[in-house]
Amino acid sequence: MTRSTMLAVATAVAFALPAAPAFAQAELKLLSHVYQQPNSPLNANHPQLSADGNWAIFSSGSSGFVAPGGDGFFGHDVFVYDIACRRTELVSTTWDGQPPNGASGGSLGRSALSGDGRYAAFISEADNLDQASSGGDDVHNAADLYLVDRHLAVGYPARVRWVTRPRTNGYGGTSAYPSFSADGRYLAFESNARNLVPHAASVTNVYVYDIQLDQMVLVSRDRHGNPVIAQYPRISADGRHVVFRSSAADMVADLEIPAGNSHVYLRDLNTGTNQLIDRNNSGAVADMGVGDDYFSLSGDGRFVAFRSAAPNLTGNTATLLTQQVFVRDTHNLTLSMITRNPNNAPAPHSSRWPALSDDGRYLAYSSPAPGPSVWGGIYRRELGNGATKLLSPHRITGAPEDGTFTAISADGLRVAFLSGSGNLIAGVSGSGVYLSDARPSAPASACSKAR
Repeated sequence: MTRSTMLAVATAVAFALPAAPAFAQAELKLLSHVYQQPNSPLNANHPQLSADGNWAIFSSGSSGFVAPGGDGFFGHDVFVYDIACRRTELVSTTWDGQPPNGASGGSLGRSALSGDGRYAAFISEADNLDQASSGGDDVHNAADLYLVDRHLAVGYPARVRWVTRPRTNGYGGTSAYPSFSADGRYLAFESNARNLVPHAASVTNVYVYDIQLDQMVLVSRDRHGNPVIAQYPRISADGRHVVFRSSAADMVADLEIPAGNSHVYLRDLNTGTNQLIDRNNSGAVADMGVGDDYFSLSGDGRFVAFRSAAPNLTGNTATLLTQQVFVRDTHNLTLSMITRNPNNAPAPHSSRWPALSDDGRYLAYSSPAPGPSVWGGIYRRELGNGATKLLSPHRITGAPEDGTFTAISADGLRVAFLSGSGNLIAGVSGSGVYLSDARPSAPASACSKAR
């Protein structure tokens, strides 16, 4: 797919980067908290950050995030958090601010924000969010994708857009995993609906929605242009590349790919070509499929982070294989294992949730310390020199505390994550969304205006 409006691809940054200034001492903050009580945590799910790092989005079944009477409409709701103002906004309401008639977020997966936080995208089972179907007639019958323009006030019909509305004949279906380009124009997602584009395959496909033109394009295609099964998309900041998982055959011209195994592919939307991501530096395809959605892209799509337990990627032939985090340079066609011990062996425990900064310099991820814990600490690694910093230390001992679902700002200075630890911040005891913030403290005047 070619777009004349596509921005020029940013200058790629290799792993051999000049030394960067050291991060400031990171400050930990609680994001999911009771209204006007920043030390009172509330449970939340699937945090994501806007590229500028000023906003976070998450979902929760808890009430108390906003002023009394303003949330807890229907089980799980979706919230946007203003990091400067420490203020939470409920976004999963109807276009005119009424209660939805179904849950949003939660078990339906992650939500997404555009680069400046203007647009929020999330999955909802409600059928009264947009004006077109606000009669509550259950016209959707599935978990659908919605777009909220936070620059439009509540009461404007265009504030809420039903992205996965029927556009052609066919059955509806469930959608999930939204992901924005930085400018907020392009929104990638997966769906098994058959009524979004003509002649969609009878499987889950990956789509890109052009918000400006209100156009839908199916982008999960093999090398001949045929629609293929695909899941878990992430779109690059410049909107040119989409990474996803697929078990389809004939994605690339490589006869070594085992039939039925799921692999990670990067699709160039300008050229309509795919690149296989999970292969080693000798060119051999990973001998074990990829089974989850832990993918991340640098801003120009050059670097792709994923995890795999394939022995020919990890070098680990033990019976009990562990998932390691890798980064592929799609320009130099090289693969680097990030979660390794000092002796270059694979880490002894599974790592997950990689999140790349815009220039591909920094990677945040979760990795357990040796011990019985299933989860692990949140780390940020500088890929050029391997310098690694623990972002979720015990507030007294400095030992790693659990963290999951990492998200990173474009500059790598802010990392959000979910933690069940009650030992990260003095006076804060409970599970919630936290932020490791290495940016200099902003003056009070920097607090953004309510929208």
